Amino acid sequence: MACRRSTTRAAIDVIAVVAYGMGGAKGGRVAAELAVRGFVEGCTALPITRGVPQIGAHALDSVNRWLHTLDRLDAQLNGMACILGALVLCGRQAHLLHVLAR
Repeated sequence: MACRRSTTRAAIDVIAVVAYGMGGAKGGRVAAELAVRGFVEGCTALPITRGVPQIGAHALDSVNRWLHTLDRLDAQLNGMACILGALVLCGRQAHLLHVLAR
């Protein structure tokens, strides 16, 4: 379901994201920072006509693939993961996401 508004332009109004790093101090911190930045950038880069659920799923999938690649390539980040929670407000609709990203 796409976000609809009475104005001619529909947009995401608020993106609030919290991530908690896991898998060691450095790897967890890096995972949490990348997940938050990647999720926000992913959500704002896609057109709202796709709908917030699809936008959020695409952004999370992209972040998860990136974290998995970094985990494999950098031995210091081995086992990096994070738990991410997000609230996306679009008009009068609120969307909650909660995932384990690795």
